Amino acid sequence: MFRRKGSLRRQQEEAESSRTSAGDVSDMTHSANTSTATAASSSHKGRRSFFRLRGGRRGKSKTRNKVEIRTENNERDSRTLDDDRNRAGSSEDEDREAMPEDTEDAETKKQFTGPEGKKQKAIMYSYFGDDVDDNMELVRSDVPELKKDDEVLVRVLASTVSSYDCNIRRGIDFEIFNPVSLPNIPGQDVVGTVVQVGDKVIDFEVGEKVAALVRTGGNARYIVVPHSSLVKVPKGCDPAEAVCMVSTFMTAYQSIRMVTKDEFSLEDKTVLITGADEPIGQALIQLCKRANAERIYVTSPNFKHKQVSATFNVEVLSNNPEEWREDLKDQIDVAFDATCEDGHSSPASSLKRDGVLICLGMSSYLRNDQQGMFGASLSAHWTNFKSRNLMSKTKSYNVWESFKQDPEAFKVSEHLSAQRIWRWRPMAV
Repeated sequence: MFRRKGSLRRQQEEAESSRTSAGDVSDMTHSANTSTATAASSSHKGRRSFFRLRGGRRGKSKTRNKVEIRTENNERDSRTLDDDRNRAGSSEDEDREAMPEDTEDAETKKQFTGPEGKKQKAIMYSYFGDDVDDNMELVRSDVPELKKDDEVLVRVLASTVSSYDCNIRRGIDFEIFNPVSLPNIPGQDVVGTVVQVGDKVIDFEVGEKVAALVRTGGNARYIVVPHSSLVKVPKGCDPAEAVCMVSTFMTAYQSIRMVTKDEFSLEDKTVLITGADEPIGQALIQLCKRANAERIYVTSPNFKHKQVSATFNVEVLSNNPEEWREDLKDQIDVAFDATCEDGHSSPASSLKRDGVLICLGMSSYLRNDQQGMFGASLSAHWTNFKSRNLMSKTKSYNVWESFKQDPEAFKVSEHLSAQRIWRWRPMAV
């Protein structure tokens, strides 16, 4: 287990710049010791973090409840939200498993009414801002109840802290007509266990392990999710590993499919991926390898070049596009740009005549951006509009927008993509 202690501010800032990557399928046969050694020797910044709720001391102590953000390493025996319940300082009543022990058959499970009236622990903020020490706190709130017949109550086993969550907390958002309401519980990716289902839900049963992509709400013990937003998690899959793949690998997978369609093949293609030090970039590298890309160029901070090259066996370039812009001009078949260092200009100029640019985000903007009049800054809104409407040979992808438009596309465990998504394991970079 790789833990970092310190102030919530420092841990949250680290979480903003770090999201969990996933390992190559070809490395699935590596021993746990090899994986652990690889993870322990590397920086914590290439990995996504997830919350473990920890209660304050009891008795006369005035210590406030705190949040420990634990970084998921590469160990098979890593513990999740449900582990160490007793150490977390929560009482037996507040953290008691919702499903009764004598639940035997599916009909009994479906009739189980859930933990109404009970309290849960959750991470919450009541106003937008950068100061996580002030605006984020560990609270006790009511366990949410099912309000519709197609909803499912999930007990959270693992959830993530991502740059998306941090930007929403800062008030930086592109959904200006559908802003996040306050107070808000962050958390976009969730893996948990079904504890209650609505009357019209027939494809999920109490006790099944599921994953979900939500806009907010994942950093709590319980969450209510529409059944159409859930996907079953294979047995034996570590929740802490599975949760890191919900949005990260789906973004990478769906982005590649925008180019390859159903074939999922990049054979004889030269690929450029910006942001190899970020989770989506690392997921793209490995899925592009899986799709048999002939040559892969990636960008990364200079101090990580040796590490990225050794881990992924790719050609590593500088984060500064001026250093490679001329060398790669008209050389790339497919470019994936998630950093937007220069408004997507350099990746676009690198394309061949029939090449394609996939715009996945603009982490370079949002990393230091401040809240604007319409959520994100005007420059970020303009770049987003330009890539969607004005640039030739360019497509844009947003995991949340794509999910809202077609939730069924995310049920990867029911078709071929399950083999490309769920078999990956987190890997330190």
